[in-house]
Amino acid sequence: MQIIYKLVTLFLKLLSYFLVIKIGELETRSVGHYSKSIDIFLSEKKLFPKNKMTVEIWFTNNFIANHFLLNKWRKKLFILPNNKIINKFFFGFYMFLKKNSLKNFLVSYRDHRDTINWQLRDIHNVLKNSKQNFKFSEKEIQEGEELLQKIIPNYNDKTKLISIHCRDDAYVARIRGTIVDYGNNFRRVNIKNFIKGIASANKEDYFVLKVGNYSSEETILDTKQYNFIDYSFSKYKSDFLDLYLAYRSSLYLGSDSGIVCFPGLFRKPMMMHNVCNVSVLNDFNDSTCALVNFKKIYSKKLKRLITFSENISLNIASFKDEDFISNQLEVIETGEDEIEEFVKECIWIDNKKNDKYFNCELQSKTRNLMISLGVSNMGDIRVSPSFLSKYQDLIR
Repeated sequence: MQIIYKLVTLFLKLLSYFLVIKIGELETRSVGHYSKSIDIFLSEKKLFPKNKMTVEIWFTNNFIANHFLLNKWRKKLFILPNNKIINKFFFGFYMFLKKNSLKNFLVSYRDHRDTINWQLRDIHNVLKNSKQNFKFSEKEIQEGEELLQKIIPNYNDKTKLISIHCRDDAYVARIRGTIVDYGNNFRRVNIKNFIKGIASANKEDYFVLKVGNYSSEETILDTKQYNFIDYSFSKYKSDFLDLYLAYRSSLYLGSDSGIVCFPGLFRKPMMMHNVCNVSVLNDFNDSTCALVNFKKIYSKKLKRLITFSENISLNIASFKDEDFISNQLEVIETGEDEIEEFVKECIWIDNKKNDKYFNCELQSKTRNLMISLGVSNMGDIRVSPSFLSKYQDLIR
């Protein structure tokens, strides 16, 4: 196969005098890796066009996390058919080009395996300076509204929706055929901690949906007491509706998973809960995330919670389960009372209330710390003020 790769490379070199062909991997196995990142890539191409005639050829992974999203990108990119043989050949050739420093034949896409500032990070601030790359047609919007009428009692175009995502085992099990989440146990979130928050949202006339493509167990709440459904178990669930809910929801509360990138496709901010790594303040400091709260990480060695600075110095963003164990660290999920406060804050943001509350002294202290650590200037993202007030000792 190496000989074939060398011959193909020789052909590309000869052809490059007239036409440059570049290869790119569309990481379809994870929606986070081909939603926001491709959105940023397309916006960068608009704002920083190349002069030389170039053809970009994209290949996919075997697993397609969302077929509707892939088909939308096919209208913007030249993407090869999803075929195991094609995928295997092009991935091998892609890695061959990388290994042999032939990056001039690779699409100008910042691969997460090569740089910390990968394509998910809007390093050129293009999202705020470019129009949407992903749009629904009028027909698709009509279809989405008709489906929501079937799912949500008394639904109409004035209904206020909150979508909540809580990562669990089922999605990774679906992709990899195992319930082992490959070192991501700490990213799981218990939806039951949201029950108080759901009740608070209902009081403000929001209907709440639990979203996600796959879930381990259906969440059932008394319909007389709660305006809530577990969409992930709905018979109307689809790749299309997964994205349409991100478009239609007034608020989108997501845990540390790729699905949180969906609202940003429509230039709408989401809110992230139960995040472990503080570096998220850099990943989403681009108008796509309005508010964050964190899980706490308890050090058995120090007999206290680790600070924001320690979170960065330990590089928690790269941790697997075994790293937490070897460092004697315990991850503590956000409790139901804290989640209720977080939900209230998200509703305040939706209603454009309490700007002073979100720009409190502790927020400024956190921002100054992040700047000093070289993490983020927090120009477009905030940490939950109720979280900061309760855990002030972490701002060190």
